[in-house]
Amino acid sequence: MTKEKSAIFVAAPAILMLSALVLCTGIGIAESPTEIQESNDSAPEYMGDIEELAASAKDLKKLVKQMEGPSHEIPGDVGAKVHTQFHRCEGFAVAIYDNVDELEKLAADPEKNEEKMREMVVETLYGQANTEWGEFSVAISGMSELIEQALEADPEDENALKVQAVLDEITDAQDAIIEEISELAAKIQEPIVWEYSCMGCLNPHRLANGNTLINEAFNDRVIEISPEGEIVWEYAEVIYPTDSVRLDNGNTLIADKGNKRVIVVTPEKEIVWEYLGNGQELTAIYGVRALDNGNVLIADQGNMDDPESIARIIEVTQDKEVVWEYSGPAMEFVCPSLGGRLENGNTLIADNAGLMNGEQVYVGEITPDKGIAWKYSEGLTCVYTLQRLANGNTLICAQCDSRVIEVTSEGEIVWAYGAIDTPGGVQRLDNGNTLIGVFGENRVIEVEAA
Repeated sequence: MTKEKSAIFVAAPAILMLSALVLCTGIGIAESPTEIQESNDSAPEYMGDIEELAASAKDLKKLVKQMEGPSHEIPGDVGAKVHTQFHRCEGFAVAIYDNVDELEKLAADPEKNEEKMREMVVETLYGQANTEWGEFSVAISGMSELIEQALEADPEDENALKVQAVLDEITDAQDAIIEEISELAAKIQEPIVWEYSCMGCLNPHRLANGNTLINEAFNDRVIEISPEGEIVWEYAEVIYPTDSVRLDNGNTLIADKGNKRVIVVTPEKEIVWEYLGNGQELTAIYGVRALDNGNVLIADQGNMDDPESIARIIEVTQDKEVVWEYSGPAMEFVCPSLGGRLENGNTLIADNAGLMNGEQVYVGEITPDKGIAWKYSEGLTCVYTLQRLANGNTLICAQCDSRVIEVTSEGEIVWAYGAIDTPGGVQRLDNGNTLIGVFGENRVIEVEAA
């Protein structure tokens, strides 16, 4: 599932099952840090954002309505399906419009309705309008496929051509609406206090010196960024790095996915340790952790196109001996990712097996003898990386759900930040803020504590 420059690090199945979450690939974005000052949006500005969204939702509903006449005139079995599909598209467009209308009513008393507004924007509307997996997007995609079939049967079918022209306009309207929803979501959630633009950012880590270590997958490098956005260290002898850890001795542990290896490099960029799998080639490395005993945890997602391939979490010694392994066929132990080794000796992981049959996935604590000591799955579609917090809660990067959540050991969600495109790594900082790699938006953000 994983296209090298596509979204998910829960690898192949997520792309197939979630409409391929494909990201931009070519042109780089100039690095630009932003210290974002805290501000309180005035009521007029806040209402202006909602009014703009309301106008866009109204326009979208009108656009969909334009398909009604021609969609009913397309002949044959395909025409009958187009007719039915139109009503699905119309229903979802009306649902978006109605929810924006409800949002306007809630905004009349924003202080009273703050939580309801946040839920409406971040969860309901973002989910409905998402251009990859939202209900409306799926319906429009289905209509496009049917129109292609109609035009294959008769390339000059005027009604099919009219519908196709409207679909092109709807695509632009969708993009505008999701951008407006995302901007509004940023205003009604905790403020972003630091931001850095980079290409394909994965698993950012705030270092003890205040700098941030970022795996810039699309630019094939690991970079250390100062708070002011200056690159103070860079290692570029890698291909599609997915994770890295700064070690106590100043060296850096790196998951070099493209070269199918895990390496340790010095500040002078000398490789002093390299692990290639020792008998079982590393295939899709999407996580590494350095353990207190000197060993290394590695998450290898395997190759889902190969029925013999094994996905595994392994603990490797400095002598490159595997001393612990939690594994299964890549089609069954799907796209595993790491939370790390816990103080109780258990290992925190994510298993996305539910992707294969449309069921929920789970995060869990795996005991040394490979039992499951704790498990959470409520509402999770796919997960990439997680962190056990000092208070016993678990921070989960719910990638396909476009959000990061904090859950208690009893499974209660006590914090969430959402409406972000393909989060690809998360860290709760000592100051209570949360660092998030937003892979689909090519940026790292630091979100202020609630």
